[in-house]
Amino acid sequence: MENNTVISIQNLIKRFPVGSEFFTALKDITLDLHKGEFTGLVGPSGSGKTTLLNIIGGLDSPTEGKVRVLNQPLNNTNHNERARLRRKYMGFIFQSYNLLPVYTVFENVELPLILNKMNKEDRIQKVNQAIEWVGLTNKRNSKPNMLSGGECQRTAIARALVHDPVLVMADEPTANLDAENSHNIMKILTKLNKELDTSFVFATHDEKIMGYLKRIIRLEDGNIVDDKKIKKENI
Repeated sequence: MENNTVISIQNLIKRFPVGSEFFTALKDITLDLHKGEFTGLVGPSGSGKTTLLNIIGGLDSPTEGKVRVLNQPLNNTNHNERARLRRKYMGFIFQSYNLLPVYTVFENVELPLILNKMNKEDRIQKVNQAIEWVGLTNKRNSKPNMLSGGECQRTAIARALVHDPVLVMADEPTANLDAENSHNIMKILTKLNKELDTSFVFATHDEKIMGYLKRIIRLEDGNIVDDKKIKKENI
């Protein structure tokens, strides 16, 4: 595996039991993703994109095939090992934000650093930096019920990036946002991808996101039907 290969997947198959039968959600997927890529798993509902994202993130396991993420073979890891990999090296952005309602913006963003046992002085510095990245310094003491949808998603992005992950997974991160907020979110993520060289993988069917992607992998019925890199002149 190349040194800059962040994700390597070989002959991945994922089946789910449906009654007495099995539904094959992913069919013989082989794929490499590299450091710093800004990639979208694109396709209609039921195409397998979220299932593939969940397997990459160690939230689900393949039925067959090999999956290596950050040079770690996920096939041979247990739940605790996968959780440690996620906690230290990955960030997750969900369409539903998943913020803790009793915590402020600062406290929500701080949580991954507490889980990673970072000391308080370093935590304060890292959290303030991440909140500044997403333009929420004046909301640092606000709780989620005092924020707009766009501000909640920006908080979720700061939380996903505060521990300097190598890889960030985003599942329909703009689904609950209007067009203006969607573009603002994608501009933030594009800027952080360029500045931090963090790898991003999106699962989406949102055309607004697709305009920012540098690589588009299209899935249909559990198969990769197209994989192309997009040259960006203005991003």
